[in-house]
Amino acid sequence: MSNAVYEDSGYVVLDELGHPFKTDKLRREAQKLMEAAGVCRVRLHDARHACLSWMANNGVPDTVVSSV
Repeated sequence: MSNAVYEDSGYVVLDELGHPFKTDKLRREAQKLMEAAGVCRVRLHDARHACLSWMANNGVPDTVVSSV
């Protein structure tokens, strides 16, 4: 079924209409998911850095890590 109001914006994290989440909405939704999963609540920025550090320490090429 085609949805005429959906916008293909090219972003990864979107609402139901294809609009990118605003920062505060993304943070709240991520915290809800962390709580539901039973994991420690962390800031998304810290999670990003932890992921990049893990990638760098596990053989992912620097060019790939720096492009994220």
